[in-house]
Amino acid sequence: MDTVNDRLAPPGPIAWRVDLRDDAAPAAGTTLRRPFTAQALRLPAHVAEVLRETPDGGGFVVLQLPSGQATPYELQAEAEAWASADGIAAAEVLVRSVRVLWRPGRAVCTGPAADSEEVIAGLVHFTRVERALAALEAEIDGQWAAWQDDLPLTHGVGRRDLSRQRHVNAMTAAAHGYRMRFVRLEAALESPSADLPPLGRRVFSELVLLADALSRLRALDDAIEIGQDLYDTANDRLLEYSYFRREYVIEIFILAVLMVELAATAVQIGLGLP
Repeated sequence: MDTVNDRLAPPGPIAWRVDLRDDAAPAAGTTLRRPFTAQALRLPAHVAEVLRETPDGGGFVVLQLPSGQATPYELQAEAEAWASADGIAAAEVLVRSVRVLWRPGRAVCTGPAADSEEVIAGLVHFTRVERALAALEAEIDGQWAAWQDDLPLTHGVGRRDLSRQRHVNAMTAAAHGYRMRFVRLEAALESPSADLPPLGRRVFSELVLLADALSRLRALDDAIEIGQDLYDTANDRLLEYSYFRREYVIEIFILAVLMVELAATAVQIGLGLP
């Protein structure tokens, strides 16, 4: 009986396009459950075609090369240059008899087919996690200008600021959403998925170190805390002012009613009315 490795093992160099889908629906691929449920579908492609392409930043392509003389030296050199194109250095990992070059969007895996299959599983999983980390970094980086604009709401608000309550509510929810994503990413980076084979777990852990993923995540921790504190405080100030304004209006209304009653009483007394 043939195995998955037998069916996927290439007779020679081959490229795999990995389609990472952000949904939980079952598909004819591998289900990735951490940090967020997704589907990874591998589709074969021609090596020469892939090497000529300009990366678009949205996909993930793996060149799987047999070790030794099965892969010509010229192709090995071209694959290494492809992995480090555009001045982006590729991280290098050696696990058992497999050599891996990885960078966002592409990887080269050179070694025996059976071992390479386990390694590719780790590459796909790490790419998914690193991509989620990069997305969170980009989103938070895009919030600094808004956070700066909303900073005055933490220490003094007025009547006009009440119109910003909906905006503050949305930003508060976004900040706490960042915290939830942070916690899930932290768990995914610190402990590889139990579904990964041994070599996949090793390459995942090595890439976490080489990509400085945990340090990048720690840097986000402080930024998320700033966002949470800012909008929690802004919400408190707006609510306090809203309550104060409501009570002030009610007190003015009561005072006005009392003044009217007092004036009416004075008129009655002045006219000698019972």
